[in-house]
Amino acid sequence: MWKYVLSVFLYVSSPGLEVLGQNDETGEKSCLDCHQELMANRKVHPPAEEDCSYCHEPTGNEHPAEGKRGFKLADQMPDLCYMCHDENTEKNIHAPVEAGECVMCHSPHSSPNSALLLASPIASLCFECHDRDEIMKHNVEHAAVSEGDCQNCHNPHQSNNPSLLNAPMPTLCFDCHEEIIQGQTAKYLHAPVEDDCRNCHFVHGSKEKKLLDQSVPDLCFECHDQEEIMKHNVMHQPVEDGNCLDCHNPHQSDQRAMLQSSLPDLCFTCHDQVAEEMKAKHLHPPFEDDCRNCHLVHGSTEKNLLDLSTTDLCFDCHDDVKESIDSQPVVHGAVSIKKTCANCHSPHSSQQEKFLLKENIALCLTCHNRSITTETAKLSNIRKKLDSRYVHDAIEFDGCTGCHAAHTSVNPLLLKDTFPPGPYAPAEPGSFALCFACHDEEMITAKETNSATNFRNGNQNLHFFHINGEKGRSCKDCHDMHGSQTKHLIADNVAFGSWKMPITYQATENGGSCLTGCHAKKKYSRNNSTN
Repeated sequence: MWKYVLSVFLYVSSPGLEVLGQNDETGEKSCLDCHQELMANRKVHPPAEEDCSYCHEPTGNEHPAEGKRGFKLADQMPDLCYMCHDENTEKNIHAPVEAGECVMCHSPHSSPNSALLLASPIASLCFECHDRDEIMKHNVEHAAVSEGDCQNCHNPHQSNNPSLLNAPMPTLCFDCHEEIIQGQTAKYLHAPVEDDCRNCHFVHGSKEKKLLDQSVPDLCFECHDQEEIMKHNVMHQPVEDGNCLDCHNPHQSDQRAMLQSSLPDLCFTCHDQVAEEMKAKHLHPPFEDDCRNCHLVHGSTEKNLLDLSTTDLCFDCHDDVKESIDSQPVVHGAVSIKKTCANCHSPHSSQQEKFLLKENIALCLTCHNRSITTETAKLSNIRKKLDSRYVHDAIEFDGCTGCHAAHTSVNPLLLKDTFPPGPYAPAEPGSFALCFACHDEEMITAKETNSATNFRNGNQNLHFFHINGEKGRSCKDCHDMHGSQTKHLIADNVAFGSWKMPITYQATENGGSCLTGCHAKKKYSRNNSTN
């Protein structure tokens, strides 16, 4: 090809000029009389259009003459081209240019293509040397490659950048991919992007979408430790599916860890049911702040991707509860069974204080709607008791936690203060401290009263009568602490050994009567002083 082009150089002139020959008056021919086809294309090399002698000079031989060259180049290549074109001085020079073989790509006379290229698109020239099959073998091609516009990325002559790139990476990519240039102002840049787009993308073609070097997540695992992520038995669904980009932006982000958006909003794109919990009245601070306070984002050994087991995770903040569990003799069973803390509390939010799953009483009745036998006690069906005609005011006003601690206690049945576990106790206020948080101590300390209790015959205090001395009876001998079909919460019967002794209480306007199994019917009235 090179020899052919050199021979073409010997026969060029511009239209209307009689260069390298005589004019019509002498009858001599011009260059174009024989070489018209060299000037027939749309784009004409200016020196060829003006004067063939700019590039050609006679050898002294007759022209045309067979076997003899009548003209030669005015200078060697590429010096001849450098008479008009600047020399290439940058760090990297295209091999044909460096060898002075300009005519491998350009016509020296005319061409139908811009820049006097021998072919269009320019890729067809590039593939004369560069392996087209290797570049075009992929099913996903860079747009510039598909369109044959190699010059969009490469300078065909020289460059200070590797691979004759028109600009350094990643600036060159940003010329087309303007959306990525936003990363230059983002708070966090992915290190490979900041360095070179080719760290993740092939520049010509790939079998993967987005010209990726490998499929995601394999590409991500080139840098990020796959074993560390995948070692858990509970995986975050996007991780398990290999969809790293569901959560992470591969280029830039204003969020830590290159997240697509801030937390917890990012999590809500999938967990829309949790998003609804943000509307609740009370928000758990860790939930409101960042899901990662409690959850691992890739994988975990715990359900729901928890960082630790439910109790251990809660105790990270609520160490006072852990201390009481470790030190108190009575621990609520709900703390240690099934969902532990989550049996009663929502980890995210609630309409109730203390993030309870339900209103106080309703929550307790999710378990205490049946009889429960523990290692130390047999608990009644409280749901049934609360369906009674009369319910203890303490329950209606304060719920179950008016008398019972939610987590632990030094007292049986999680009671908040002292109360006799059996049927008898010393008749002193300290034995019934739980009751006297609301009731008047004079109920058991005053032999006579007109105000401390309505259970009196005239001014004789019948509570004192029943509860005095070292073997005073317990309140629960006569009263049901939760609910009763009888006024004053009088129980139907009282345990006396294995015997369920009936009480048979009847209320009157100013008093009442009882007929127990141990004595005849007795009645009292606040209006007199006799039995």
